Amino acid sequence: MLFALSITGPTIVRGLASGVVFALLAAGLVLVYRSSGIINFAHAELGLVASAMVELLVTRGHVPYWMTFPAALGTAAAIGALCEVVVIRRLRSAPRVMTVVATLGLSQFLVFVVAAVRGEATSTMPLPPGFPEWHLDSLTMNPAFTAILLLGPVAVIGVSLVLSRTRMGRTIRGAAANPDAARLAGLSPTRASATAWGIAGALSGLSSILVTGAFGSAAASSAGPALLVPAIAAAVIARFRSLGIAFAAGLALGVFQEVVAFNVDSGGAVQLAMFVVVFVGLMLQRRSGTRTEDLSSWMSIAPVRLPPRVRLGAALVGAAAGGGLVLTGLLGSSATAVSLMFIVATASIALSIFIVTGMSGQLSLGQFAVAGVGAVTGIRVATATGDMLVGLLAAGVVGALTTLLIGLPGLRLRGLFAAVTTLAFAVVTREWLLAQTWMAGFGRSLDDVRVAGLELRTTQARFGFCVAVYLVLVLAVHNVNCSGLGRRMRALRDNENQARGFTVGPLATRASSFAFAGFVAGSSGLLLGVAASNITAANFPSSQSITIVAAAVLGGLQGVFGSLLGALYLVGVPRFLPLDNAGLAATSFGWLALLLAAPQGIGGLLNRLVASLSRTAAQSPSASSGGGSFSLGRFAQPRDAFDGVVLSAHGLRKHFGGVRAVDGVDIELRQGETLGLIGGNGAGKTTLFELLGGFVQPDSGSIVYRGRDISTLPAHQRARLGIVRSFQDAALFSTFTVRESVLVALERRHPTKVLSALLGLGGHERRQRALADELLTMCGLSGYADSVVSTLSTGTRRIAEIACMIALDPDVLLLDEPSAGIAQRETEALVGVIRSVREQLGTTIVVIEHDMPFIRALSDRIIVMETGTVLAVGDPATVLADERVIASYLGTNTTAIDRSGQASAESVRKVIAPSGA
Repeated sequence: MLFALSITGPTIVRGLASGVVFALLAAGLVLVYRSSGIINFAHAELGLVASAMVELLVTRGHVPYWMTFPAALGTAAAIGALCEVVVIRRLRSAPRVMTVVATLGLSQFLVFVVAAVRGEATSTMPLPPGFPEWHLDSLTMNPAFTAILLLGPVAVIGVSLVLSRTRMGRTIRGAAANPDAARLAGLSPTRASATAWGIAGALSGLSSILVTGAFGSAAASSAGPALLVPAIAAAVIARFRSLGIAFAAGLALGVFQEVVAFNVDSGGAVQLAMFVVVFVGLMLQRRSGTRTEDLSSWMSIAPVRLPPRVRLGAALVGAAAGGGLVLTGLLGSSATAVSLMFIVATASIALSIFIVTGMSGQLSLGQFAVAGVGAVTGIRVATATGDMLVGLLAAGVVGALTTLLIGLPGLRLRGLFAAVTTLAFAVVTREWLLAQTWMAGFGRSLDDVRVAGLELRTTQARFGFCVAVYLVLVLAVHNVNCSGLGRRMRALRDNENQARGFTVGPLATRASSFAFAGFVAGSSGLLLGVAASNITAANFPSSQSITIVAAAVLGGLQGVFGSLLGALYLVGVPRFLPLDNAGLAATSFGWLALLLAAPQGIGGLLNRLVASLSRTAAQSPSASSGGGSFSLGRFAQPRDAFDGVVLSAHGLRKHFGGVRAVDGVDIELRQGETLGLIGGNGAGKTTLFELLGGFVQPDSGSIVYRGRDISTLPAHQRARLGIVRSFQDAALFSTFTVRESVLVALERRHPTKVLSALLGLGGHERRQRALADELLTMCGLSGYADSVVSTLSTGTRRIAEIACMIALDPDVLLLDEPSAGIAQRETEALVGVIRSVREQLGTTIVVIEHDMPFIRALSDRIIVMETGTVLAVGDPATVLADERVIASYLGTNTTAIDRSGQASAESVRKVIAPSGA
């Protein structure tokens, strides 16, 4: 007995066997994550083909076991490598979330393929010859049990040796972290990634063969989320880094699972325990301190922007098609109406994926489970109050709170870790939560459907209610997406660091999107209750959460009606055209193939088709002169008077491993001055900016702004105070237009209210747009207002970034190489633009530059950095004549030093009204 738990020898041994399976899968997950940077949700399914091969060839074909075994492992390895080459590599330029969704499609496809190959005939999984059978009390250890305990550790040790002792292993370890450095070292990240997927496939095949032999063929059917969650839990404990820790964690979790199952006489207790392990494990992980982030382009799924008339015509056609579906449900048979209700409910739940993924760039695999919680809550409240609208509201509120809770790790960690906890929640909801008597129990019925006192007697009336709720939710989501709140969500999705610099708080913004998505999923769950009349835990299998994600992605994440298109395909086709396993495999392959060929989905394809049929020639934007004046008074906000040092840093240190990027730097920035910051590559200039801006926390030292210590404040809070930073690449937000980028910046002074966004109140939005258009006209960018930022030249993007900086009205502006990548005449003119910002907005400026005439013409003082320390500080003439500065940084190339002259008034006018060159 331990902590009132009964622990026996058979329990420990059985747990170790399960733990080895978890450890093998966890090792494969870690391997793939380290090489590709993604969590492979098809990992458990990669080995299904191997176990099916052994079962069919040995049992039915009478091929010797030990001839089939290596062939099966080789096949699993080949499938893993093929998946990387055909699926993962093809989506490398797409957002990482799309790659993870593709692994979900792979899992579905492999399950249906194996089911189709096995057919209806059943056979017993053969046991590995040569391994003994033995007994421990009441437990019989067949040869497969013995093989698990012996072969599993050998396999993991072998993989660990490959990683630590071989050139390919070193490439796998570094491929995801820094592929460019791997290439420079003569290593191939793509080959390493395919190799890692192949090894992971072999590990999955080994686990599938042995677990099926040890625990029976029924184990093969549980190769989905229920088996993957413990493996993910082990990988989480290992932080997706260490194979040794993953193996040990897998063993411990296997024993833990068996002990819980042996002692707790409650269905789903094991799944509940695993959910807690995953949740706590992720909550205990520290936020990554890396200086890099996932900047994968969302342009691959961005819609083509249609002219207003074409957009109106497409909307009318879509409305007519939707109206036809509604009439079919209202005028058709009850069976047709019920099928359409399930389609509408699925589309409504998938709408929450549009919010989480399409708008926020995250991934939730538990939205269908949230819908289940909402369905039960809504039914109970509606039954108690006699009004469906009250039940709908209650379902939405509970759904919002549930999604916020299970999404907490994803809110605080970068990456797609929300998918991990939400998948675990999907499993525990089906196996434990909904089975409780205080939830669904043996079933919850919704027989008496009343809305505001009116009874919905017929199936068609219920269908009409579902359609009405769906349209209201669509309108609310559309309103938010087009508002400042939606722009903040999408800004974080496109470029988190830039969004933080524009005062967008990642935690609060993502929490808003999760809560909104949860409300939509929870209230949509009640629509399933209306369609099914009786709700049980069986109505909410964890695999259905994958279908919901597939519906949203397949339909297209560009707009709110994409989820309906996906639901028509994934739910409508099987309902109206009943399919066998082969048909289901073909359907799943179809949506996977569509995702690979067109990541923008059905909606995106239709959008591009309409754009091509409209034959509207793209016109080059024409630049405006800007009216000849550059008056920024309209955008200046009153500030508290302050005389003296506005921003100072003392003893700042930041080390990355053994690299001392900033090592004891002191800096003082006086009110209203322009401070130049120069130094060679690797001197620590950008790291100093990251420390001052709050993007990286210092190891030691302090930062004081207007007498307040802000050393621990994150970037978005410093930006709200007025400390604003630009970025060297001026990337802004890849899918945004220039106007939308400025609108995000205007959120600092004029934030959009949640209620205003939900209701689509247009007054605030119109005022924001008028202000943005005024600023764009003044900067000569009116002709580029509707141009997508990623399509602009570097010089035009620089001016767009300056417009955003003006909209932010910075008190302290940190400019990182503003002249990088632009023409010389624009570099000269930029001096006048920056001076206008300083003089008219009262902004204090720090600027990193390599163009010496630029920095000399602009700066009141210059600081020179070398290897993380301050080499010299003083007025430009003194510093640039310093022998130490000349020897360390400037050198003796006077042509390079003097390559530009004083900016003229004419060139300033040209850069304010760019030609687009």
